[in-house]
Amino acid sequence: MKSSSLFRNRNYLLLFIGQALSLIGSNVYSFALLWDMKIMTQNPFLMSLVGIGWMLPQIVLGPIAGVIVDRFAKRGIMYLSDMIRFVITFLVTFLAFTHLLTPLEMIVVAFLSNIVATVFNPAAGAITPRIVQEDQLATANGLEQAMTPIAMILGPALSAGLISLVGVSASFGFNAITFLISFITIFLLRVNEPPKERKPFTAS
Repeated sequence: MKSSSLFRNRNYLLLFIGQALSLIGSNVYSFALLWDMKIMTQNPFLMSLVGIGWMLPQIVLGPIAGVIVDRFAKRGIMYLSDMIRFVITFLVTFLAFTHLLTPLEMIVVAFLSNIVATVFNPAAGAITPRIVQEDQLATANGLEQAMTPIAMILGPALSAGLISLVGVSASFGFNAITFLISFITIFLLRVNEPPKERKPFTAS
């Protein structure tokens, strides 16, 4: 199944646009956090704490995130997650613009942002089979997997450009905008989800 045919699927096109932009925005954001920490403190240890804050939720919550997501409506989780991430990044943008952002706040927002992302990602993965045909699923999954390395290249480059031309708050603001766009695309999705059965909260 060609990707051009897949993009004629309105629901998948909305999902892909929202996720591609927010993934790029997240890489813009993570680069900007590290850069701002470097400029503000010149402390490698504090810079490493930003990275730890970014990765720790994936390590701790990753194994059980799918279990959590399976108990709730996937679209609702995605909708709420992007709302939370937009609020977080908007506040970070404001604090950076007003020169009130502190090293501790940068570590905390890195941690909080990725807690939400760790729950969001399996929900987005579970939505895809509900909005594409079975013969389109392999192509859809391939496109989603390809987004990650592309965003990892584009994100830091775009962030560096925004920082040099406008300032670090522009990178944070860019990420807030991408989450707002993703929020809107999820709102526009039309997905039929069956009622969920109550299950014991175990990973087994």
